[in-house]
Amino acid sequence: MVNRDRLEYANAREKLSMVVPLDTPYVLFLDPCGACNFKCRFCPCNNSDFKKEERHAIMGMELFHKILDDIEEFPGKIKVINLYGFGEPLLHPQYVEMAEEIKRRNLCRELRCTTNGFLLTPELNRRLVQSGIDMVRISVEALTEKDYKDICGVDIDLEKFIGNIEDLYQASRKTNTNVSVKTLNVALAADKDANRFYDMFEPISDYTYIQDTTQAWSEFEAYVPEGNYEAGNIGDMKDEDKICSFALTNMAVHSNGSVGVCPQDWKFATEYGNVLNSSLKELWNSEKLKGFRIAHLSGNRRKIPYCKGCDVCVSNDDVRDCASKIIQKL
Repeated sequence: MVNRDRLEYANAREKLSMVVPLDTPYVLFLDPCGACNFKCRFCPCNNSDFKKEERHAIMGMELFHKILDDIEEFPGKIKVINLYGFGEPLLHPQYVEMAEEIKRRNLCRELRCTTNGFLLTPELNRRLVQSGIDMVRISVEALTEKDYKDICGVDIDLEKFIGNIEDLYQASRKTNTNVSVKTLNVALAADKDANRFYDMFEPISDYTYIQDTTQAWSEFEAYVPEGNYEAGNIGDMKDEDKICSFALTNMAVHSNGSVGVCPQDWKFATEYGNVLNSSLKELWNSEKLKGFRIAHLSGNRRKIPYCKGCDVCVSNDDVRDCASKIIQKL
């Protein structure tokens, strides 16, 4: 049985005040598809008409290859490329080819996917593993078919769904692909449901965990079923002076080419350019991004329209003690 306290990864961390400004982002979110086949009540994807056409774009392969060319311009290697974003990545008809190309070019240390798992099949499972992808993370939104219908608006064959995850796990044995399964605490009604979740998925995944619910989507109210397990544990950036260091280390490229600070930014409010018009390297070193970084480091997060409503602690790096030093370096 997998130790439920085991971390998904254990890499040595560098103190940001010593290494920023970075010449290469540590993490890049690359969204192949902004559309989704679920209508989860806690997510704005299919619950808002705001810039819906832009948000639901499916990335063309010409744009995708341009982005990969741009990545190669960075002086260093990106630590993690998350090949997902707003929507369900496996809806992209050439998702496996995308993963294969990233691995073939050796563009990152680790390539990851997060999916709702609905589209997994034995055939797709084997193609994913053969692509060389390092992590496939499945988000489990409920433990019963009834709750899936209520929370996500989909009819799901739970036995088949779990069977496909188990098949992926078996197919990934003796390969570099790890399988992770997570759920949100608000999907669980009591401690017994948490234990049931672990009993169901620990035997068929490398990493299994329950994630605290946060106000992840600014300007969109999180759905919290009344009375659910630890449902009050929402928001881990409630400290008014907490500084988000995401802009110092991460880059988010959306499926329409928009480049922003945060993959949670469903309104493109933190956009600082578009890869259709500039290279990723140019955008990473742009004055607009520098201004955004300094605004956060100066303690003005709650004054930035979109960021003020976000309660997600996007990094383990607490830079409050060294913020002035980082500003000087920028």
